[in-house]
Amino acid sequence: MSSCTVIPSAPCCTSSGPECIPPGTVNVHARLSDPAKTARLALLDHLISTGQPFDQRTTSLGEHDAHLAELDALHAVARNAAGQIAFAYPVSTSPTAHRVHLADGRSFHAMCAVDAMGSHFTLGQDVVIHSRCAQSGAPITVKLENGRITGLEPASVHAIHVDLTKFTNWATSC
Repeated sequence: MSSCTVIPSAPCCTSSGPECIPPGTVNVHARLSDPAKTARLALLDHLISTGQPFDQRTTSLGEHDAHLAELDALHAVARNAAGQIAFAYPVSTSPTAHRVHLADGRSFHAMCAVDAMGSHFTLGQDVVIHSRCAQSGAPITVKLENGRITGLEPASVHAIHVDLTKFTNWATSC
C-alpha cells in the first residue's frame, strides 16, 4: 500500500486582528470559561447521542443553555443554515470521511482527521477511527487507547497538522 500524506491548506494569519487568537491558546477547550467547557461537553454528548443538530429553540441542555453564546462567540461551534448547532469540535452531525467509534458503543462523524484523533482526549474514551485518505480514498483505521495510538492500518499512513493557534475559526483550516 502507498502512504497517504494529508497536508491541509490554510491561510496564514500574519496580523493581530480579531481573526487571530492569543498565542499559546492550543485548543478550543482552553479558550472557554469553566462553565462553557462544561456546556461544550454536554453539547458534544447530545450531538453524539442524537446524531442530529442541536436546536436550542426546541431542545434544552438545562443549566448549560446560558453558555451557548460563549461557544458561538469563540467559534467552538458552527451553525447550519437553519441556525442549529451542527458542528462542535470534534463532532459533525453531517457525514464526513472520519467516523469515530467510542468505547461506550456510540459513534459519530468527526470534522477532520485530527479532530477524530483528538476526540480520544476530549471525550476521555478509547476510540477506533475509520477514515479515508483525502488523496487516494484508501481506507485508514486508527485505534487510540490510554493516550496512545495502538493500531494503525496501513502502517505507512501520515498526517500533517497545521498550527492552528493563529486562527479563531479553525473550521476554515481543517
